[in-house]
Parts: sequence; C-alpha cells; structure tokens
Amino acid sequence: MVFARYTCSAVIGCLVATTVALSVQRGASSDPDPNAAPPLSIPQAIENLSDADPQVRAAACSRLDELAEEHLDVMHYPYETDATRRLRDEAVPLMPKLIAALSSDDPQVRTSGTYVLAAIGPEARAALPILKRRWRAITANAPDGAEESLLALIRITPVDEPVLPVLYEARLQGERGEVADIELTAADLASIGMGTFYWSRILVNADRTVQEVPYLVQTAEGHNPVAVRLSAIGILENFGPEARDAIPALRRLLCDENEAVRICAGVALFIVENDRRHVKEIATKLRMKPEQEAEFIEEARMHFEQQDQMLASLRSLGLLIGGSDPDDAEYAENLVLSYAAAMDMYNGAMRRQYIDALRQIGPPAKCAVPRLTSLARNSDAFTREYAEKALWAIDPASAAKLACEDMHCRKARPRKLFSPFRFL
Repeated sequence: MVFARYTCSAVIGCLVATTVALSVQRGASSDPDPNAAPPLSIPQAIENLSDADPQVRAAACSRLDELAEEHLDVMHYPYETDATRRLRDEAVPLMPKLIAALSSDDPQVRTSGTYVLAAIGPEARAALPILKRRWRAITANAPDGAEESLLALIRITPVDEPVLPVLYEARLQGERGEVADIELTAADLASIGMGTFYWSRILVNADRTVQEVPYLVQTAEGHNPVAVRLSAIGILENFGPEARDAIPALRRLLCDENEAVRICAGVALFIVENDRRHVKEIATKLRMKPEQEAEFIEEARMHFEQQDQMLASLRSLGLLIGGSDPDDAEYAENLVLSYAAAMDMYNGAMRRQYIDALRQIGPPAKCAVPRLTSLARNSDAFTREYAEKALWAIDPASAAKLACEDMHCRKARPRKLFSPFRFL
C-alpha cells in the first residue's frame, strides 16, 4: 500500500523460532577462564569513566556495555533478571557520575553511561533534561547516540507520562514549514514504515501503549507535516488491537483530504479493530481508484489469512498433545513449556504474544496456569486482560476462582470514585 508494513502482529510468526532460541539460551553454558583477570566491579567501572587514560575508560565502557546491553535488547525488552537488578542497585548511588558521563568528550563513555542509566530506569529521571537535549541534537542531524538515547528516554520517563511528545518535539519544530500536501517519494514512505515499526516495538514492549495513544491521535489529526502524521498513524497500526482507543480517530481520518493519510488510516483501522467484516466498508470510504481498492482489500485478506493460519497452527498443538503419536505429543508438550517459560523472559507485547499463544492452545497448556494467575494481577492493564482471557480458555475453574477473589478484594478495598486510574 502506501508504505511497507511492519506490524507487531508479525511477532506471532516468530514464536517457534524464538522458542528454539530460548532453548539454546537456557542450555548454553561457558566455563570461566581460570587465568583471566577478575572483571571490574560495577562501581569501579563507573568511576573509571572519568579517568584521564583512554585505555582505562575503554575497559570501563566494555565492562558496563557487557552488563547493560545484555538486558537492554531494544526489540525484545527481556524480563528483568538478578543481573539487571544488581546493575541497577549498584549504579544508583553513582548516578551523578553517570549523568556527568553524558557530557563526556568520549563518545564511547557517553554511550556506556546512557545504557547504564537506561538500565536503572525511572530512578534515573534526573538524567532526563540532558537526554532530551541530546535527542534534540540527534534530530537536528547529529546522529551520534540515537539508539541508546531513544532507549534511555523510553526506559527513564515515568510510566504514567507519554514519551512521544519529547521524541516528536524537535522533528515537528524542524518541519513546520513543510507544505501540508507535499509529495512523498517511495523511499520516504519506506523510511517512515521502518521507523514506525522500530519505535512501535520498543514502546509496546515497554508497556507504554496506553500513555502514548492520546498523543498519537492528536499528532495524526493535527495540522502537522504529512510525514509526521503518517508516522503517528503507523505507530498506532503497529500497536494493533492495543490501540483500540484510537479507533474513533482512525475512522475520522478515513475522510482526510490527504490520500496517503486516508489509506494509512484505513490499514491501521482494520488491523487495530481486527474485524474482517468492516474491511469493505473501510475501503469504500477511502475514495480510492478501483485498482487501489482491490489492492487494499487483498492486503486485508492476506493479513487475516496469515492470522488464521497461525491460530490454526497453535490450536493443532493441543490436538497433538492429546493424540496417539508419542513423538508428536512430546514435541508439542515441549513447545508449550517453552511458551510458558517465555512469559518470564520477556515483558510487554512479546510476553502478551506468548500469553495469547497459550490461550489459543487451550486446556493442554495447563502447565502455564500458575504463572498466568500471577500475571492476571500484573500492573499493566493489557497484560492482566490477556492473562485473564488465557485462564478462561485453559482452566475455567482457576479463572473463576481468581475472579471471585478479585471481587472480594474490591469489596474490601473499594476504589475511590474519582481515582485517576480507575480506567485501568
């Protein structure tokens, strides 16, 4: 369509491959070299970031990168481990030195300091002003530090605040003079598509969808450059059904005066709504040429067909577990165990994809019930919703018991009428 699609629903298609990677990761082990020098401690490495000797700084950066980057995969957002907690706990008392590292003349020191601050998370909010200034410099064509600055801003910004206003701020200011109906090239559109996928994955895996949707809606509907509006719509599309609060705005955008905005909003709408019955209605409202409308409907058909195939594949695992072939049953059981284990290895959308895969498998995924029961009390609203639905599909008795317990808790501790978080 208008630009290449990189939706987060594609994560489901990677479940089997990720399962293999999980098995390798869990089974891998390496014996330490008895002749190797003991690694730098975390406090010493942070202290050495300001050393006058570049070799000392380089060794410190190497040590910190080894500790931080392992747990800061920007696309998968792994679950917090003991090593992550140790890094954060030992680095917090030295935050002033890490913040000072952000202004170092040594780019390697700046990068390492940023990664460690990102690992600390919201407790490092004192670093936000300088990180925001660095991001403004990056968007003003100074590319140094783009990836780690983006990650740090997302990790450190308090969870109840949107981070996209900061990420978009400099870009909006720099493109205000752009003509509203400027003609974008195919390369421009492909770049927007890849960029929205990258940002979306990081945001959804950081459980930031609820906070970001209102700003994305405002940006998509506002008097902004077309490239920025398309970027906002693309992120909503990649959020998928978790962007359901944007559905009314996406419907309004079907009537936008800009054709690219209309078509992108139409694609985003059928993915966010996830209802194939509305595809023809959406296509009609877009006022496209017949060949464009046919292409739009075909893209929707392929999207839902791929979804159906994946769901059928997941449900077939349950049949294999209960089947007569012991090899197939063992394979399916191990796969289910891997999905259950993956819920503890990832956060955000990646975790929810595994939860939903277990829901589709149904009762044969009963090994996941204890962990799903725990996740049904998670602080993230979408994670709770996914876990509850999975419990009802896998073990209705456990789901009913949990619902009963929650009802008793609400009666014992009723929510305040005007709680700002009651929608959660």
